[in-house]
Amino acid sequence: MLTIKAKTLMLYLSIIIAGFYALHLSSLPHEYFKDRSNYLVFISNTDLLMQARFKPDSIVSTLANEPLFLLITQSIQSLFMFDPETTLYGYVFFICFTVCLFLLRVRNNLLVGVLAIILLLCLPEGYGIQLGSIRQSFAMGFLLIVLLIKPNIHSKAFLSTVLVLGFIHSFYFLIFIILFLDKTVIKIHGDKIFFRVLYTTLFGLLISSVGLIVGSLLGFRQSEGYDSLSTDTSGFGFLVWSIALVFLLINYTKSYSSKSQIRNNVMTFAIIGITFYLSLYWFSPIAGRIISFFSLFTVFSVFYRYNMTSFFLALFLAVYGISTIFLLERSNSMTVDFIVMYDYLIPFAI
Repeated sequence: MLTIKAKTLMLYLSIIIAGFYALHLSSLPHEYFKDRSNYLVFISNTDLLMQARFKPDSIVSTLANEPLFLLITQSIQSLFMFDPETTLYGYVFFICFTVCLFLLRVRNNLLVGVLAIILLLCLPEGYGIQLGSIRQSFAMGFLLIVLLIKPNIHSKAFLSTVLVLGFIHSFYFLIFIILFLDKTVIKIHGDKIFFRVLYTTLFGLLISSVGLIVGSLLGFRQSEGYDSLSTDTSGFGFLVWSIALVFLLINYTKSYSSKSQIRNNVMTFAIIGITFYLSLYWFSPIAGRIISFFSLFTVFSVFYRYNMTSFFLALFLAVYGISTIFLLERSNSMTVDFIVMYDYLIPFAI
């Protein structure tokens, strides 16, 4: 057991490491990423957008346009007078900082946390969730903070946060529905992972049956520049994440314990998320966005316990990620090859 002084020291060290990590990743030039130019235009025109989207006579229309992100951006611009580029760098810093802190703090073990961060950086999805989808990931940062404070994915605090974050990015309305469904299944069938996976799969197939229509209704308006919105039906992603799901289910059945609530909840969250992704894979263009989001929780779940299952899952994901990065050369959300990005981040290693 760690003493109070040791825990305090771990917290300070985690914050320092997360700060350096976020500062380094957020220093990548905006021109490396396709959609950053759209965000710069968005930030530059917040006043005009406020006038266009905030309609006192139509509250429904206002809420449907994800007003919270616009309101936050406009407030930052007004209070701090940052230029658009600095504001955008600030968003990226916040995203990377919360991701790093989350991975460092959940195990109270810096070495394990650093290994988790390295694994995340081996995955192309890890770069997408930190550097690509700014609005979605900015909202995720608040979710990670709440999860660290209140480690229960079915708590009122967590569910309320997810619901509010839907007004930053409507993706979180979908996450709220998934969590609400999962909570309902637990009330009916108890905490049995089979039924939770089954009903999540059925819900995913229901969403898939209406395809692009549901995607548009849920507000996935910014399709340009996102590899997460492209439908990949090669089967490779389906195979990879199906194998990852099997590993997680094996570890879940071996490791479930009420004493480690945050780890169990994060692992359950990852299992539900991957299941939902697989049910959407062949039919829906939003599947990539789903797996990018849940890749973070999957990486954490890898380090849930020190056993051979965890080791092989970590090795499998690392091989998949590294080979995919080298084969793809660049992500669809990037304007440069991965080697250029690595040359910027680790110049002495290239």
